[in-house]
Amino acid sequence: MFSDRTEKIAEQLREAASTGSKTHVIYETGKWVVFKERAFKASAIFSTRQGAVNAAMKVLRSGEAEALVIHKKDGSISQVRVA
Repeated sequence: MFSDRTEKIAEQLREAASTGSKTHVIYETGKWVVFKERAFKASAIFSTRQGAVNAAMKVLRSGEAEALVIHKKDGSISQVRVA
C-alpha cells in the first residue's frame, strides 16, 4: 500500500515519538530554521538546507536532542534520525 520509503519514515517517526527532545529543520520565509520542540525561538537560521542539517546534526550528536526531524520545503518530513 505504501512505498518502502514511506514505511521507513513512519517507523522512524514512531521511534522518534518515543524519545524525549526533538530538533527540527524546517523551511520558513525563505530560510532554513533549526529549532528544538517547545522552543519559542529558533536555535539557528541558515540560507541553505545543508547548513541547517549540519548544525542540527551537531545538536543530535552532542546529546542535546534525542531525535532529529528534517522537513522538506513543503513541510512534509524528509528524514528522521534518532541518536
